[in-house]
Amino acid sequence: MRQEAEIATSEVLRKQRELDAQLADFESTKANLVEESRQELQGRLSEILGKLSKAERSLDAGRLVIALTPQLTFGSGKRFRRTDPI
Repeated sequence: MRQEAEIATSEVLRKQRELDAQLADFESTKANLVEESRQELQGRLSEILGKLSKAERSLDAGRLVIALTPQLTFGSGKRFRRTDPI
């Protein structure tokens, strides 16, 4: 009976080592996936911020053009002020 208990204990310890190794592998894989996701998210955020910055510059440039152009001339030669109704 003692021998059976030692065999069972040995088997339990072997399975525990296997589970510990699997858990360590799982934790490592999880950490890698979290890091990859973080980097991907950071890249997407940088891309979005770049697009927002570009849009803001375009909007500012458009406002500057409007501010510096008090009158517009169209093909008919008639001049329109930017305050005239369209």
